[in-house]
Amino acid sequence: MVTRDRPIAWVTKAVSFFDMEIIDVNPNDAESLAELRVLAMRESLEALGRFDPIRARERFLSGFDPALTKKAMIDGELVAFYVFKEESS
Repeated sequence: MVTRDRPIAWVTKAVSFFDMEIIDVNPNDAESLAELRVLAMRESLEALGRFDPIRARERFLSGFDPALTKKAMIDGELVAFYVFKEESS
């Protein structure tokens, strides 16, 4: 269960895009990425009265594909991630 009030690496200093490193992920990154996603979505889902951290985590993990995911790191800390999926026609 997610217990942090802030993302794993809450950026508290000004950084440039060039300070960020984009890295491939592996299956071992799933838990930390799920935690970051839950924390990032928490406020908006709470406002809608739909925040369920367990469901959000499980939903993320069920569709997690390391081959399609990259993570952004600043000073060795996870600050973001993104997923590239092809649109189905």
